[in-house]
Amino acid sequence: MMRYPGKTMAIGLLSVFAVLCYLFTDSGPIPSRAEASSPESKVSARKPGGSFEADPYPIRVGEELYLKYCHVCHGESGEGNGFNAYILETQPRNFTDSIYMDALTDSRLAEAVSEGGRGVNKSVLMPAWGNTFSPLEISYLVRYIRQYSQTILSKKPAK
Repeated sequence: MMRYPGKTMAIGLLSVFAVLCYLFTDSGPIPSRAEASSPESKVSARKPGGSFEADPYPIRVGEELYLKYCHVCHGESGEGNGFNAYILETQPRNFTDSIYMDALTDSRLAEAVSEGGRGVNKSVLMPAWGNTFSPLEISYLVRYIRQYSQTILSKKPAK
């Protein structure tokens, strides 16, 4: 077996660099690939009462993604009445339907976004966005979509 002294030195330098990065950053250890790609690990901001923690950055990013990719079918108000909705055989999901939306888990919504309609046995016309969005971006999008049904719930008059 042939030895490569340069290879050993390069591995040693990379190890020292990784330790220094860990010591001088506030982010702590880098999550494993399995942890980083798990939608459940990212979509956990929902409180037991159904409300979200107040963090404007994920909502803002989710809104930007929604307005760029989703509103043409689902509509700006999330009612499934976007520009393309009238030509689709199967109408897009109405995110303001709080009864239906509350029955869906965040991981199920993330799966629908990632794998598309075909991946969750719904309309094949909804594209899979898993290769376009990162798992973190999908979780931001789910948090933004959840706001549509939460807004409707808060607007209902008390009986």
